[in-house]
Amino acid sequence: MQETWALNISLPNPSPSLPVAGKSFKDIDWRRNSIYTAFGFLYLGGAQYFVYVHGFSKMFNPAIVNKFGSQSIRDKLTNLPGLKSLLGQTLVDIGLHQPFMYLPAFYMVKEFMQAVNEVGTGEKGEYGSANVISDVSPMEIGKSKGGMDIKSG
Repeated sequence: MQETWALNISLPNPSPSLPVAGKSFKDIDWRRNSIYTAFGFLYLGGAQYFVYVHGFSKMFNPAIVNKFGSQSIRDKLTNLPGLKSLLGQTLVDIGLHQPFMYLPAFYMVKEFMQAVNEVGTGEKGEYGSANVISDVSPMEIGKSKGGMDIKSG
């Protein structure tokens, strides 16, 4: 189990600011890259490890999960307790973890990055830095640029 944690925090994190075709290495936004790399290291490598490994093992029977994970696809299709556990884990992840833990953490990091950019360049970001908490609630996320306004009727 300790090896899994070490592996999770050591895997490279693909950053949205890596150069693409036609761009040079000097065009990398190192501030943006370092903030998202730190987020990947701390949250994706550390916090999610504890959510999935320790949290899920307390919510779902580890004996069923381990047996289900080591079975072939054919055996998994006939393992009803394993399928129920898989469905439960999926629902907890999509219904609780993603909207109430991951997305708020990601959008707070994004807001921090924009606030740092405002201070460094003097330019106003997409949102003001005072909106950190209100902009990451599940009902407000859909209002971002390109998203659908959930409150409009």
